[in-house]
Amino acid sequence: MYTSSRENELNKVKKPPQTSDPALKPSSPAPQAQLKLRKGKRTAQAEKAQDHQPLNQDLQAHQIELQAQNEELDQIRAELEAGHRRYNDLFDFAPVGYISLMEDGTILEINLTGAKLLNIECVKLINRPFGLFVSPQSRATLDNLLKNVFNSQKKQDCVVELLKDGQAARWIHLEALCFDAPLGRECRVVFRDVTELKHAENALLESEAEYRTLFENSIMAISQTLPDGRLIHANKAYAQLYGYGNPEEMMAEVTHVGRFYANPEDREEVLHVLAAKGIMEPREMVVVRRDGTRLNVLVGVREIRDSEGNLRYLQAVHVDITDRKRSEDALRESEERYRQLFDVGPDGFAVIGPDGCIRRANIAQARMYGYDSPGELIGVHATRLVAMSSRDYSAQILRRRLNGEDISAVGYELLRKDGTTFYGETLAAILRKSDGSVSGYICVTRDITEHKQAEQALRDSQEQLRSLGTYWQKSIEAERALISREIHDEFGQSMTALKMDLAWLAKHLPAGEEWVKRIQGMNTLVDDSIILMRRIATDLRPNLLDDLGLTAALEWQAHEFSNRSGIPCRLNLYRHDLELDLTLSTNIFRIFQETLTNVTRHSHATHVDVKLEMEDQTLIMTIRDNGRGITEREIKDHHSLGVLGLRERAAMSGGSLDIHGVPGKGTTVTVRIPLPISPSDGGKS
Repeated sequence: MYTSSRENELNKVKKPPQTSDPALKPSSPAPQAQLKLRKGKRTAQAEKAQDHQPLNQDLQAHQIELQAQNEELDQIRAELEAGHRRYNDLFDFAPVGYISLMEDGTILEINLTGAKLLNIECVKLINRPFGLFVSPQSRATLDNLLKNVFNSQKKQDCVVELLKDGQAARWIHLEALCFDAPLGRECRVVFRDVTELKHAENALLESEAEYRTLFENSIMAISQTLPDGRLIHANKAYAQLYGYGNPEEMMAEVTHVGRFYANPEDREEVLHVLAAKGIMEPREMVVVRRDGTRLNVLVGVREIRDSEGNLRYLQAVHVDITDRKRSEDALRESEERYRQLFDVGPDGFAVIGPDGCIRRANIAQARMYGYDSPGELIGVHATRLVAMSSRDYSAQILRRRLNGEDISAVGYELLRKDGTTFYGETLAAILRKSDGSVSGYICVTRDITEHKQAEQALRDSQEQLRSLGTYWQKSIEAERALISREIHDEFGQSMTALKMDLAWLAKHLPAGEEWVKRIQGMNTLVDDSIILMRRIATDLRPNLLDDLGLTAALEWQAHEFSNRSGIPCRLNLYRHDLELDLTLSTNIFRIFQETLTNVTRHSHATHVDVKLEMEDQTLIMTIRDNGRGITEREIKDHHSLGVLGLRERAAMSGGSLDIHGVPGKGTTVTVRIPLPISPSDGGKS
């Protein structure tokens, strides 16, 4: 326990001197001393003279009286020391800190509780400035406290933060009062730890700030009103909901929230529910905005009361559900249209569960599969409606759809109730839950049996037409070959005989310039006719194609093309021995011949490149020029019989023909014809 120097002065109480003679020690107060004195007289008479007795009696009386006073002082001093110890115990172990400060803030004395709050021993605090133990942020507050308390002589208080000293921040509350002490004016301060209270206050301030931030910036419309309807607070969302630019503008104009209710009964209902429960769960109501338009809103209201249970205000939250209402109305209309389409649509509709069983079907679906009513299909597994020939394919399509592949309508062979089959086209959509799992499928089925029959009939017709075209082409080629041979054989023999006759005439006619000129002219005419005959015969059917094969015929045709058009034609031909049938060779040659003719007529090209190659037993011929480039419109023009003829010739051989043009850069014709046999080994030029 610490005791100040001024407290030590209280202990300097001097005891009176005591005698060492036991006979002189008083044993009682004054009456008792007189009794002893009378008893002592008889003893003193025998020992001392008569004239000293009064003086001895006085001395003894004073001695006894002083002894009694000394004993009384000892008792008072013991009680004083006991009281002082109790005071010190109360001072040191009080639940609050006590400290005495000089006007400059120097510590004069402090109790143990105060030293513990400062986390320093008492002896180390005496005569040190109290401000050293206060955080820099709070020292100005402490200085103001001391200044005010010494100037005003009234109680002052404040809250300051202590130095952290590596620990969490601690706060103390100070209550100070000035008084005059023997050594000068002092300030007695009572202080206590208010850290938890400070934290609670800070938490409350933060909570209030968070609430205010939430209130002001919430997307929900929030208002605070008195029970009589007067508006006291509103956030921005609330003001904007009702057509105001900001809460201030709204507060300046609106005095009562009852004006916003389209139905006055709704306001009465709110008050009635609050009176019964203190809170009204969100209810749908119609409100009127500033411009008179109406909104559908959800209104939730609750009473806000203080700690004593007194009603402070009503807090309401308004949520605009106008768009949601429109969406709900649109959804209902959509569901109605869907229901009508589902129930009475011409196509079959079925809702299938994740287990594959039908949960719902329309009338068209039932009739399509030969059932009397949609109810008969409920619970039937979907695979029972698919013919065996299409079940594996339908399972494959389902797996692809589940993997996210976008697949359009697919045709299957389907199975009726009576076991007969028909062709149907099915479009399926996967229904998923919010977590992505499959909740079912919706399938739309259309009977395409007649369509399939029509497609088959069309394919048969096209095949017949192609067969007829092939027959015509073969007939034309045979006729051309016959005419070519007739011209070559018959007309050639006639020209040869005529030339021999002209030679005989030149020998046997009389000499004459006129006859010689005529015979020479006739020989020239016969030679030109022979050349023309050969060209016509070759155009009808080149003998090289029959005698030397496709490669030689292509080389000859390219040479003829260059001679006639003046356009160079570069060849890069496959040099393997191609064992092609006569019809295939003829079709390829005719495609080449017709393409070169089109180059001469339309392309305005300056050179042509031709490539013949084999790739995976497919014969590929590419003809590329550097002309103007054919357009898509010209390619798709149904009057372009030349393009159509080229494609038909390729199709007759089981191949395809592709035409691609780039404006200003030329046209490329690519023919692909698969061959049933592999070519023999050889080189390539």
